[in-house]
This record gives sequence, structure tokens and C-alpha cells, in this order.
Amino acid sequence: MIRFTLKYYNPGVRDKTFAFPEGVDGLSWELAGGSSVGKNGIDSLSADLLTIALTIYHTEKFVSPSNGSPIHKIVVRIPVYNKRACELSCEWLIKMLAFMNSIPFEFIFSEKKKKRRITFMTDPSPVEQVVLFSGGMDSTCGIATYPNQFSRYTKFVSYYTRQQKIQRDILQSLGYNTADMIQLKSKLVYTQQRRLNHHFSYRAFMFLAMGSVFARSFGAKTIYQFENGVLANAVPPYASISMTKHAHPITHKYYIAFIESLFGEKGYTIINPFLYKTKREMAELAGKEFKADFGEILTRTETCWYIYSNFSLTGKAKEPNRACGICIPCLIRRTADENYDFQFDISSKKILANDSVAFIFRSYEAFVKKMLTCKDEMHFYMDFLDGTARESLQLTDQLDLKELYLLYKRFSKEFEKEFLQ
Repeated sequence: MIRFTLKYYNPGVRDKTFAFPEGVDGLSWELAGGSSVGKNGIDSLSADLLTIALTIYHTEKFVSPSNGSPIHKIVVRIPVYNKRACELSCEWLIKMLAFMNSIPFEFIFSEKKKKRRITFMTDPSPVEQVVLFSGGMDSTCGIATYPNQFSRYTKFVSYYTRQQKIQRDILQSLGYNTADMIQLKSKLVYTQQRRLNHHFSYRAFMFLAMGSVFARSFGAKTIYQFENGVLANAVPPYASISMTKHAHPITHKYYIAFIESLFGEKGYTIINPFLYKTKREMAELAGKEFKADFGEILTRTETCWYIYSNFSLTGKAKEPNRACGICIPCLIRRTADENYDFQFDISSKKILANDSVAFIFRSYEAFVKKMLTCKDEMHFYMDFLDGTARESLQLTDQLDLKELYLLYKRFSKEFEKEFLQ
């Protein structure tokens, strides 16, 4: 039985525990028909990693304050096949999750009684790298931009809910073989609690876990994860706005340390070629390389945080299966894609008059206006980077202050052209 407990600061607020088994009555996962793993299969260490990652992915929906009290700690009790390996490696997992959303985690592992062999259809083909492919704009642009890199020895790893066919159609339209896709879906059966939030802070952990598990099955250690630099570097437009850190270099650093400790193997690499590209620059590169009607392919990609929901930012009602147009990913996409279809136009007086709905846009508006007057990278460092961003520059050699400054300078000009002229 897996147990996920929220502990609150206020001693008068009772802890909340969500308990569920593994299997069809609780947490389960499966591969889509036609998906194959490498000849090494999925061993018990890989199975443990998937279980941990999918548990965090599904239970994030329950992470919410209670009676005004914020969460002090999240405690996860989880049975695994390799208790000792999980205990020795989880220091890095805890660091990564804290970086992604600041809430401390504690993991308590217990040993599963017996190791269950998981068998899948295997593919003996040589594979050197895997690409995380969601069917979103960024991963679609990445695959379109580097056909020579990905035309051989590559597997495309996807998580899907409703996008299985869309993912396959996009990959095929880009000229790739859908036989090289590995698609996974998962569900958590838990009827005692309604969804409490719309957070996505830890989603990348699940994607990276899938990538490394399937790469390992082929004996590969290179993972490509595409995300535009504005979101990947996670510089907030306003101090109170929490940015996702799905492809941040620090997320990658801690994740690699975690799996290398867990697997007892060195040499894993995560690559984001768009770390210093705006979303517009990313789309332009892909369009030039692909040359055919790339704009039509982009209309099939998804970006909005609330695409399937009947509400958007701050609970504003919207049509399901349509982008809202006002969340952070939607605003950034509008700077890059003139054909993007969305429901709410942030430029309209009616939307702007709603302070809670327009808060994200107003924050970026102020950020951009100030950024356009920024003279150099030191000015950028002092006036724009929060403590997390400054600390990140010290923690990894992948980040370059001047490149960050130039990235957000270019993005600000694109934002100004789209919204402020």
C-alpha cells in the first residue's frame, strides 16, 4: 500500500493521508499497443523508479493548503523492490523535488515481498538516445529541427492521456516512423478525494523517469528534453509567481545524480538544445529545417495548462479542449505563433478589467517594459533574478549570465511586438 501524507504547519490542522494499492484498483501503468522496450527489459530498479515517479505525478493533485495552513512536509511511504538502493539515492530526489516546488519531502521505503518480472515486447534495435515527446509545441519543434540527429538510433518516449493519436500523427507528419515510439499511460483509482488543484510542478520527474527507464532498457544514456529558454530557465516576471522548472539545468543536475546513484551507473546526460532560445526562435528554426507546412503541424500541438478543463486561470469558465489564452504557456506561445487558437484574448478590455485573470499578463507587461531598458547582464542580475535564479548560476556550469540576459532581452522585444504595440 502506498501512503502519501500532507503535514501542515498549523498544529490544529490534521494531517491528510491518501492511501492506495498498486494495480488496477490503485496506481497502474501500461504501454500502448505497438510499444517495445529494449532487450534489457525493465528490471526491478527501473520498476521502482517508475512507481516513485508516477506516485508523485498522480498525488500532486492532492497537494493543497488546509484551513489556511501551508504544507510543512510531504511524507511518502512506498513499497519498492530495492529498499537499500532507494534509500541511498533519495537524497538527490528530495533535493530535486524541493527545487521544483520548495516543499520538503520525506520518503519511507519498505521492501516488497517478492520481485515480479515485468515482461514486454522487446526491440533488439541499437538505440543511442531517447527523445521526450509530448505532442506539445516545444518537443515538436525539437524533433523537426534535428532530423539528422534523430533519424537513426532514436526512440521517442511519450506519456499520453487523450493525445495518443495526436502524438503519433505529428511524429508521422514530421517524417519519423511511429514504430520508434514508446507510449505509456497511467492512472490512479482514488474515489475518496476530488481534485484539489491544477499544479504541474513535478510533472517533469515522471517524464524524465520514463525517458531514463526506456533508455536504460536499450543500454542508452542520453535523453533529449525540449523546452524554450524562457520557461526552462524559470525567471519569474514577478516575485510571487511560481514558475515550473521542468527542464531547468538544476532539475537535470539533481535528477542525473539521483538515477546514477539508484542504478549504480554513470554517464547519463539530459540535453535541451533550446535552453537559450525563445519560443519564436525555436519555431523559426523548426520551420526553416522542415520547410513543408510546419504551421499546419503546429496547429495540432498543445500548450495550454487548462486545455482539457472547463475552467482556466483563477477558475474562469472556458470551453474544454481549447486553449485558454491567458495562462503562462499560452502567453508565451502567442509571442511565437500567429495562428494559435485560444478562447480569451488578454488584450480585450473585459479580460484586462479582471485583475485576478490579468495578473499574469500584467506581471509580464511590467517585466518586459523594465527589461527593455536593462543595459547589461549585471543590471539584469541585480534587478531581475530572484534568489533561486542567482543560486542556480552558482550550482551549475550550464548557465551563463550573459546568455540569460540576451535571451530575456529578445523575448521582451517579441512580447512587446505581440501585445504592447
